[in-house]
Amino acid sequence: SDFVIIADIAGVVKKDIQVKVVDQVLTISGVRKADVNKNNDYYHYKERYAGSFNRSFNLPDNINQDKISANFKNGVLIVKLEKDENNLPQEIEINIT
Repeated sequence: SDFVIIADIAGVVKKDIQVKVVDQVLTISGVRKADVNKNNDYYHYKERYAGSFNRSFNLPDNINQDKISANFKNGVLIVKLEKDENNLPQEIEINIT
């Protein structure tokens, strides 16, 4: 089966998210912009921070990098990584002498 990465990144718009692969490392990065408060309300506590974020994942050798896809909807980013069936790990039995 394939690999799936699911990232909850509410409060970010799709154009502010970037997914890229460099040297077997997949990186998800983006920017969450500060909420603009037009009513000048006072917040006692806020859980959503503003600023940039960055998360990297080392990919196994058997990922087909040409078939990685990403979908962003309702604050959830789903990255699908297809296995390369031609590059699966091989099992070799070693004779013990």
